[in-house]
Amino acid sequence: MYPSSKIQLKLFLQKADRVARSNYLQKIIKQDGTRLSFSWSKGVGGGFSNNFPEEEAVDALMLTVRMFVQNNDQVSFASLAKLIDDVGISDGWKERFNDVRKKLNEFLDGNSILNLDGKIYTHMEVFEVFLYGHLAHLNRTKVNLYNKWSKNPLGFPMIENEFHLTVTTLLNAVSYLAYFTRLELAGEEITLPG
Repeated sequence: MYPSSKIQLKLFLQKADRVARSNYLQKIIKQDGTRLSFSWSKGVGGGFSNNFPEEEAVDALMLTVRMFVQNNDQVSFASLAKLIDDVGISDGWKERFNDVRKKLNEFLDGNSILNLDGKIYTHMEVFEVFLYGHLAHLNRTKVNLYNKWSKNPLGFPMIENEFHLTVTTLLNAVSYLAYFTRLELAGEEITLPG
């Protein structure tokens, strides 16, 4: 394995470990995911309730999580894909990496439940509107979209749930890859799937 590849994999593990220790993930694990409920009573009306992680936990997590999806970051899945050319990295790690990246990209590129004004948004588009329109790197177009979404009292809780679904799917992919990256760095055999 090239020394630069080893450094990159160790950096990925540092960031994966940071995510694993996060209050966000600890809450998700403790309560076995997120839930969104709607209740309605005649004469009283209705409303949503949820068990989403607190705003501070979301803010703190996004500092690290965005690194896994920003293609110019050293720990992003796109940057890690360049390690496939390293002949010193096992075929087992490469196969596991390709599998998790393919499944993650299929999910991110897949349609969310969000269909507004005839446009169906992908999971990645929802994630990016929250990230770049509310949480970090304020992009004017995404800020406007986030503000429009957040003003809808019935629709926004479902959109927010889609955001948390996307985040937890991404965290699962990071955790899965971190497991095999530890094996790779320890020189342990990684069996091929199937």
